[in-house]
Amino acid sequence: MGQVERRIPEEVAEDLEISNIQQSLALTPDGHPNKPALLSNLGESYRARFGRLGDLADLEHSIASLEQALALTLYGHPNKPDTLTSLGNSYQTRFLRLGDLADGNNAIASWEQGLALTPDVHLVKANRLSNIGAGYRARFERLGDHADLEHSIASLEQAQAVALTPDGHPDKPGRLTNLGNGYGERFERLGDLADVENSIVSYQQAVALTPDGHPDRPGRLTNFGHGCARRFLRLGDLVDVENSIASHQQAVALTPDGHPDKPAYLTNLGNGYGERFERLGDLADVENSIASHQQAVALTPDGHPDKPGCLTNLGNGHLRRFERLGDLADVENSIASHQQAVALTPDGHPGKPAHLTSLGSGYGQRFERLGDLADVENSIASHQQAVALTPDGHPNMPVCLANLSKGYERRFERLGDLADLENSIASHQQAVALTPDGHPQKSQFLFNLGQTQHIAWTHTHEESNLHNAVLNMQSAAQSLGGPPRVMLEASRSWARLCLVSLDIPSALTAFRTAIEILPQIAWLGLDIGSRQDWLAKEKPEELGCMAATCAIRLGRFEEAVELLDMARSVFWQQASSVRSNLQDLTAEWPELARELEMVSHKLDTSSFSGLSTASSGTKLYEHQLAGHRGLVLRRESLIKEIRLVPGFEFFLKPTPFNRLRDAAATGRVVIINISKLGTDALVFDCTNSIRHVLLSRPSLTLPEALDSIDLDTFKPAKETDLTPFDDPAQRQGRADITEDHQTSRTLPRIWERILKPILAAVGIPLQPIHDRVPPHRILWYLTGPLTFTPIHAAEHVSQLVVSSYVTTLSSLAEAQKRQSEAISGYPMLLAISQPDTPDLSRIPHATDEVNMVMQTALAAGWPEGKLQRFDRADAIIDQVSTALNSCSWVHFACHAMQHASDGMESAFALHDGRLKLSVIAAKRLPSARFAFLSACESASGLEGSPGEAIHLSAGMQFAGFSSVIATMWSIQDEDAPIIAKHTYAYLLRN
Repeated sequence: MGQVERRIPEEVAEDLEISNIQQSLALTPDGHPNKPALLSNLGESYRARFGRLGDLADLEHSIASLEQALALTLYGHPNKPDTLTSLGNSYQTRFLRLGDLADGNNAIASWEQGLALTPDVHLVKANRLSNIGAGYRARFERLGDHADLEHSIASLEQAQAVALTPDGHPDKPGRLTNLGNGYGERFERLGDLADVENSIVSYQQAVALTPDGHPDRPGRLTNFGHGCARRFLRLGDLVDVENSIASHQQAVALTPDGHPDKPAYLTNLGNGYGERFERLGDLADVENSIASHQQAVALTPDGHPDKPGCLTNLGNGHLRRFERLGDLADVENSIASHQQAVALTPDGHPGKPAHLTSLGSGYGQRFERLGDLADVENSIASHQQAVALTPDGHPNMPVCLANLSKGYERRFERLGDLADLENSIASHQQAVALTPDGHPQKSQFLFNLGQTQHIAWTHTHEESNLHNAVLNMQSAAQSLGGPPRVMLEASRSWARLCLVSLDIPSALTAFRTAIEILPQIAWLGLDIGSRQDWLAKEKPEELGCMAATCAIRLGRFEEAVELLDMARSVFWQQASSVRSNLQDLTAEWPELARELEMVSHKLDTSSFSGLSTASSGTKLYEHQLAGHRGLVLRRESLIKEIRLVPGFEFFLKPTPFNRLRDAAATGRVVIINISKLGTDALVFDCTNSIRHVLLSRPSLTLPEALDSIDLDTFKPAKETDLTPFDDPAQRQGRADITEDHQTSRTLPRIWERILKPILAAVGIPLQPIHDRVPPHRILWYLTGPLTFTPIHAAEHVSQLVVSSYVTTLSSLAEAQKRQSEAISGYPMLLAISQPDTPDLSRIPHATDEVNMVMQTALAAGWPEGKLQRFDRADAIIDQVSTALNSCSWVHFACHAMQHASDGMESAFALHDGRLKLSVIAAKRLPSARFAFLSACESASGLEGSPGEAIHLSAGMQFAGFSSVIATMWSIQDEDAPIIAKHTYAYLLRN
């Protein structure tokens, strides 16, 4: 039998090594030539064990042993440089652990003495230069002396010389890391982009040269992530923050609990989540950020020099969540963390200004919530200290000044002292002046300055303040690389100020800017729930209606139509762009088209079925979302590349009017635009010019009207309040409807004030037609409070015109294009009836309705083999979903539910559960043509976001059904078969 090799655990081996050396030392007399070497080895072993266990006693023993070894080593002895280097390493380790500046100084002194004794040709010289560079950088972080930073980089660059560190040398990754750290620190101090680029290149090389399983790999990954984060904060490229978080996640995953570096990796990961939250607003990111920082604080021992930074980062996380959710406990926790950080940081420490300005922000937020004047005073005092302690030229100075400005502004609004307002403007101006163009924070500083100047104008009525406010809001809205949410808010404010000044052309430009930013707010890289939340909050349709009114007042009717269509159904327009036809691109640039098609197909799949908000917060969800965002970023990069190709400059850009008007091929389009500036109608067909019908203007002058308007609120009228979606016993059935008295009162007024003037203006006779179908067809494009109003039921409208409703012109034009594509043979007609859905009220006429549909189809000559139906227990989710893939016509006679806040959860109620909109929207149905949704609320949409049309009807059209008949409300069960019979008889008359 062969011998079995037994592996000694690392911790046991370390203890044995220390014990053996100690025994050898005990047997070695003073003056013996081997004694210094034994002491040096003992010091190295103690430091190694400290690195694993973090016991400070080991570090003290290490330094004591190495100091003894050095004292016993004669000058000129070949081991002297090695002992000095080892002693410097232990001093530096204690400096990083305890923060005692004497240790940092001793480390540099020891290393420099060791370097001086090292021959130029010696291979270890590069290692000693690298140590010196790291030491100067660490001292720079403690004292902020720029000379230390320059010494650090000079040493590291010298250490990286090819002659000193050959390729393949095991120390090369560490030296690259140290060099990257030096460049990164200098970037943070001076803001030179070349430094951050050089730091990332150095980190990338270090990671590439470090094999999997190497103990230094987590640290090198987190350094690379930190470099990407620096560049993201400077340039705002989402790719960088994604790479940053991914690298930090790997570093944390590779580091065992109890490792002394784990808190630093968790802190970096928490910062990455926080930075992405600032950009995208995904609540999961701020939750993950706080969780990471809480772990970092818990794992960092008291007295550790990193503890204040961990506390400040945790406080910032709580403050972000407070700003989003408003829970007072978060702002209290934020202030408590910041107070601890400030108390633990000595005066003169370069990190103290950051802790102070964070504390000041916490006080300021609590003042806004509770109104305690002491909080605003403490806020200003903290910010003033932060500014005073920040050296001129430091890249954090603009942030400190901007925060101080906000403190002055808050106190002015409370006490009315104009000196505070003047100080606020002056500090804002300094912050703007110190921030380079292209910096992501510049838009925020410009926006803040514009806000303060607007406040000054309202109090002083000096036109220069209003003029400057407009200019700064415009600059903030149009700045490169700014956070989209800041730019959108700046665009709104810019538009409002222009309207106050009666500058309609500039207001139009501002509204257009806001509309163009909307897709970045409800970014495709977010999950569906977050996108819907942002659209509900930002109310894009209101922006579109205001923009359209401005364009109409200027006589730019085609532009009005374009802007209105851009701002409606943003969700579906984004999803449709992923499914765009690439035929022209394929003909010219097949390789680009193939890659875009591949990425778009994967993205389309992940958008509806690959991400689930129900699993939000799990590791699987985070992994899926990271992959989804990667696809979005790659797609955006490809589109930018394609737009550089001649002839494709407008690839996937908003549809111009000359193509939107194709939607009028089957009838006149009538847009009724309602905004706070008036009500107008625009009427056009596919050939003639747009006709404008002025329906109303604000009764006040424009500035007076705007003073009474809150541009951030808009609640369209709804016919009824929806019952809670999750209580099936309370849902409305098809037969549970009574006459809507509010609608009955409203429709006559709509007829007199809106519909009658429009029909008269376009020359449609107002004499009802009783004996035939009216010859005129109107495609109604309704906005605002009219969106869910049945205007076809007003007075005699149904006897004057045939009415259809338009969600967006672009979607209608695309649907008509699909409708024109021929289907070989008879299409498949699918019908579903569900008269006895479990847990819902009975709708007994649903079966009669489907019988009527089938009889009418057969009577019209539809082949029986092309008719398919599912009734009662046969109408199950999987069976119906599969049948949808091959049918061309479909008829649903069942319950349906519109979810009030998450449109993708809207569903048809089948025998075994809900066939959700998310499942339907994920389909691509090339054979689909017509859908009849005889189900309540299948076209009612979200509360607060009527223009988004996130309902079953729109989802069916998106999946491929080019024509859809649907209901805005519940319908009488006994009426449904009659309506279906007459509808199909008319459709199949030929």
